Amino acid sequence: MTILLKILLAFIWMLVIPSGAGVCLTGRKKDVNPAESLVLGYVFFFCLGEVLILPAIWFSLPLHVVTMLFGGISFCAAVLGYGLWARPSRKKLRQESGERVLSADNVYLVIAVFCILLQTAVVVLLAHMDADDAFYVGTATTSVYTDSVFAVNPYTGFPYQELPSRYVLSPFPILLAVFSGLFGNLHPGIIAHMIYPAVFIPLSYVVFFLLGRRLFSGNRKSQGIFLLILSVIGWFSAYSIYNSDNFRAIRIWQGKALLAGCFLPLLFYLCLTILADEERQYSYGVLAMALTGACLLSSMGILLAPLVTGLFLLIGIFRVRSVRRTLAGAACLLPVLALGAAYILIR
Repeated sequence: MTILLKILLAFIWMLVIPSGAGVCLTGRKKDVNPAESLVLGYVFFFCLGEVLILPAIWFSLPLHVVTMLFGGISFCAAVLGYGLWARPSRKKLRQESGERVLSADNVYLVIAVFCILLQTAVVVLLAHMDADDAFYVGTATTSVYTDSVFAVNPYTGFPYQELPSRYVLSPFPILLAVFSGLFGNLHPGIIAHMIYPAVFIPLSYVVFFLLGRRLFSGNRKSQGIFLLILSVIGWFSAYSIYNSDNFRAIRIWQGKALLAGCFLPLLFYLCLTILADEERQYSYGVLAMALTGACLLSSMGILLAPLVTGLFLLIGIFRVRSVRRTLAGAACLLPVLALGAAYILIR
């Protein structure tokens, strides 16, 4: 299979499939746009990855079985999503979405998009290589080579005598191995250092775009300026290796960088629109899936995701004053709390 065909498969699985799957999570929301569907698609992807990979580790399933299940479920969700989007009742919504993107007063948004694409190109073409490749990319490559899921130590090549407790509940490297299979066995190193940055860096800014829409509702000029300022901050973030912008630029292929640069801001946005708004924008299921997906990325997600959500539950108690909403939001935390308890036990 040629490299061009593999790149085409990568485009389909990283953009087309999640965009379709994300439509399934929009519910009855009236102002959905393609960017929002893409973000929600990755909520679906990461939640599905966590749900499939953890049992695969426990039952020692081969990697190709996980890949087939992940690919099949994702494809069916995408077909369903595009079917919902193509319904005649959504024709007006599709037209309004295109008009908003092409609006003349989005000049600041256009400049911001240019800066983001340039930043993405720099990261892709001048990929930073890190010592953590030995574990993250090494684990994915070893899984592909052995057709296993967290069964072989990438440092030694021998079977694990004891699973790495720090990573076993957040198996983001295994998702990289799954994508390798879906992309026609494209090498995990290429996916991590070229495909991931090309998708996940713009994805993080899409999250900020959604947040800007919420903070500056009805003011598209302010939304564009907000995104432009964030993109400029991203350009000048190399004053420290410990801030999320710099971490995102040099290690976006690691789950902890994606958690800090993309998924925690996404949780902030979802909590704002589900728990703190007078009228909910999404279902509680979306929040539960986002919390579960955050756990896939990093063990820090098991700690930080419920902290963010818990703070908004407290805010919601005083702002919305709804016991039902508070209890529903707390119920979304149950999978994360279960993983947290498991993490403490295996440590």
